[in-house]
Amino acid sequence: MNKKLGFAYWGFCEEYEDSAIVETPDGGRFTRPLFVKEMTRHGIKVIALQQKRETKPIKELDFSSYYPDIDALFVEWRWPTWKNDSSNPNHKSETHETDLDRQTALMNYYHGKIPIIVWDTDLKVTDEDIKNYPQVTWLEPTILHDRHFFGTLLYFSDLKIRMRPTNPDNRYIYVGSNYERYWGVDKYYFSIAHELRHKGITTDFYGNWLNYSPERPEQEERVKYYSSRINFHKRNAFLEGMQLINKSITTTHIVKKEYCRKGLITPRFFESIMAGTPAFIPEEFIVPLYGYDWVIRGTNIDIFDSIFWQLHGTSEVGRLKMVEEQIKNIREILPECDVVNVPDKIKKILGW
Repeated sequence: MNKKLGFAYWGFCEEYEDSAIVETPDGGRFTRPLFVKEMTRHGIKVIALQQKRETKPIKELDFSSYYPDIDALFVEWRWPTWKNDSSNPNHKSETHETDLDRQTALMNYYHGKIPIIVWDTDLKVTDEDIKNYPQVTWLEPTILHDRHFFGTLLYFSDLKIRMRPTNPDNRYIYVGSNYERYWGVDKYYFSIAHELRHKGITTDFYGNWLNYSPERPEQEERVKYYSSRINFHKRNAFLEGMQLINKSITTTHIVKKEYCRKGLITPRFFESIMAGTPAFIPEEFIVPLYGYDWVIRGTNIDIFDSIFWQLHGTSEVGRLKMVEEQIKNIREILPECDVVNVPDKIKKILGW
């Protein structure tokens, strides 16, 4: 008899070409369909338990708004925000989001009855959360852990190039939203944007940078400051973002400093591979995921040389070889990032 896995996530699980909703900070759009499909291949039925937001979800996924008979629960952790927490002073009832309410209800209902795995993808689980749910298995997508009771489930990919490398536009790009990334913008984008412009290369950002939030009161002023050198654009649908990366010279994967220190490899590290575009990882990140040749280091001159002299004018065949090299290095350095290894890890935790 096949096992049934309840899956609680707040986002979208759809084929990439069906991704149309723009205004959502959903970092799991790339990885989530891979997870469900791979679990399905192992004979595990996946049932989504949060609100259905997809217009056309992947065919492998069922949905339930109740409390179905499942064998285990897998949760992409949600935390209090001004949108989902009515006690937040900036909360507005007319824009209330139900993710935290539903997650709390699911955790309370299933805790102690079936195995529960919580994947703390944004490092938001608190000591109080752990105290409230002592029978949960807690996982982080990090190489290092500050708290000994957390295990590891890294973000993953099928490591496939889905867009053939192109002769790119003269653009250095960042596709991603602003969550504690100013340090990376300063060092890896703003600092060299002027020099790149003199070589005919623009620096372009796509994400929530123009969407000002009560959680980021400083953002408007920072964006005004950066705009002297960086071109800011509105969010785009997932596939559009990958197409933009595909048509750009390169991107540098800036993340929160905590992610660098703990080794949290976000889905963006794999999305550039999907887009067929060679990318760089900051020197602050603890693992040279693509290999040491793709760690961007040092002074503004070093950063400029990496972007301009190493990549500008490279042929499509040359760019393809570069991305294939990055895939090879990922498989050698962190093979657990391959999605084919994920179901066995989950089943081992659950005792299946």
